[in-house]
Amino acid sequence: MSLFSSTDEQLDAFAAKYPGFTRAEAGLVRLIRAVDRQMTDKANFQLRQYGLTLSEYNVLTMLDASGEGLSVSQLAARTGEKASNTTRLTDQLVKKNLLLREISAQDRRVWLLKISSEGEALLQHLLPVIGAQLQRIFAPFSTEQCTALEQQLKTLLATTDNEPG
Repeated sequence: MSLFSSTDEQLDAFAAKYPGFTRAEAGLVRLIRAVDRQMTDKANFQLRQYGLTLSEYNVLTMLDASGEGLSVSQLAARTGEKASNTTRLTDQLVKKNLLLREISAQDRRVWLLKISSEGEALLQHLLPVIGAQLQRIFAPFSTEQCTALEQQLKTLLATTDNEPG
């Protein structure tokens, strides 16, 4: 019995009761959410030993790649977090000395967030750990399958982005 079989059974029962129910699409949405939840839980388990969450790790990687730093709103847009949660995350990372806040040279009203040298060192240490975990997770997939899955998920993301609500 798979981890998803009870959800499949529930969806089948609901579809039997309501013939107009879009069973296949609803199943895909639930499956995507289940995969996301499991991958997030596994990443958080790995990162916990370093005092980080997956959201904090994502903030560090985005800021490391940004070079000049990002505002909270820019960072929120890149991580997919809400601005209020991004503020909370960055406050925590500043307290951990993993991020720095600087006033923007272009607009003195804007604070920019940058990764600190301690944050860079932690990322250097974490990359092999996270990389190995991702390789294990995606081991059953060929490079072509991963590329196809990425394209399909990007198409799905674009479609949901254009959907009202």
